Order: sequence, then structure tokens, then C-alpha cells
Amino acid sequence: MSYPLIESGQRLWSLHNQILYNVMYEDNIEYSITAPNGEAFAVQQTGKPLWIYKRPTCDTKNLSVLFDACLEKSKPHSIVSDRGTTDLWLNIFPKDVSVFPFAALYLPTEPQNYEGNLINPHISNEKLISAWVADFCKEALHKQPMVENTVQSLIKSKRLFCLKQAELLAMGMLIPVNPGFPANRLNLIYVPPKHRGNNFGRTIVSLLAAKSHRLNTLPILYVYLNNKPAYSLYRSLGFIEAGRLVELRFRD
Repeated sequence: MSYPLIESGQRLWSLHNQILYNVMYEDNIEYSITAPNGEAFAVQQTGKPLWIYKRPTCDTKNLSVLFDACLEKSKPHSIVSDRGTTDLWLNIFPKDVSVFPFAALYLPTEPQNYEGNLINPHISNEKLISAWVADFCKEALHKQPMVENTVQSLIKSKRLFCLKQAELLAMGMLIPVNPGFPANRLNLIYVPPKHRGNNFGRTIVSLLAAKSHRLNTLPILYVYLNNKPAYSLYRSLGFIEAGRLVELRFRD
């Protein structure tokens, strides 16, 4: 299976597009389809939305052909793309949906004036982490929580980190982006209610971003625009907006 636009992404995509569509670089791809004119393509990964990238020059006819080809493969539970593409999808296939605009951000320089102890949680912390992940999914993603074995995998991956003093105070992940794009995506940023108001969110984001920079990778992240406290926090730390996308979640 070939993904020509992904494979040549370094040459074809601007930095902002690489940040916006970094998820499309990941593994566990079920299928990838390119529009007839080669100016748009879609990637479906296991358990994730159908991601659609198009160049500004891609016309409606070619996008419509791409949509039909995707539907022949499977019925997506959600779609992510730019506003124009998601609007076109809904015009062609009217459906009851929830709409979630979100932004992609990046931090070009290492944060300053932060300190804290970042550790990988132990499997003995699974119950606590499971509760945090469940709250994160409901608060930030508006989704059902992950299953238990997924939380175990997160802990074992060593990509999940916690801010620790006498106890665990907050969590976050660093997910390498591949291939060919030197970036780490921050994810699962969460501070439990009892620890909020103490700048722990600011601290763990700074620590994770600094860790990414020390690995010579660009820290990037996504944030839903209705999560105003998180968006304001990231911007106050110096994160720059690379652009915005829209997620459509189809209701059964």
C-alpha cells in the first residue's frame, strides 16, 4: 500500500500542514485513498476518525469521488478535515452530527522558568490513572473512557508521564510523530479537580514540551476550541496556532 502524499510530505506540506495533519503519519492504517487529481487523500486508522487532507486547488468533483471511495471501504464514525471539506461532506451526505472545531498548536522554543519531577507511572498506579483517563475523555474529548487494557498499554508504553511531589498530581503523554517529521505530540494533559488552581497544568505542559525540545523534536498538540481554559493555558506558554480543523461525529 502506498501513501504518496504522506511519503513526500516533507516536500509538499508546509510546517503548519505537517502539524495540522500529523496524525496521518501514524501506523495502524486500515486504508488510504487518493483523489483522482492527486490533490486530496483520506486516511482511516483503527479506532480513529477518517482524516481527509486536500490542497486548496482540489475541486469539488474530485473531493466527491474521494468521499464515495471512502464510503465504499467503510462507514466512518467521525471525520476530521478543514471546514470547507466537512461542510461539503454534510451537503452531499446530510446527517445528524456533533461538530467539534479544534486547533493545532506548536511551541517553537523551549519553555523557561519551570521545575518539577516528571516520572513514568507504575502499573500499581493503574486504578488512579484509569480514573484520570476516564475524566479526561469525558471533559476534554466528550467521549466514552478508554477500556482497561488500553490504560495498561499506556502505562507500559513509557510515553505517559506524571507530575509527582508526595503524590501524583497530573499526567500527560508524549507521542512521537513519524515518519520523517521530528515532532512529539502532547496528549492526555489532565489535572484532577482536587489539584487544580496550583499551576500543575502549566508545570506538566512545560516539562513535557521541554522534554520534547531536548529530544530535538517540536512539541505539538491539539485542543478543542470549546476548552477555553486549556487553549488559554497553551497560548500563555507561547504555543502558536498552526491552524484549525473540524471533527464531525455522526450520531447513530
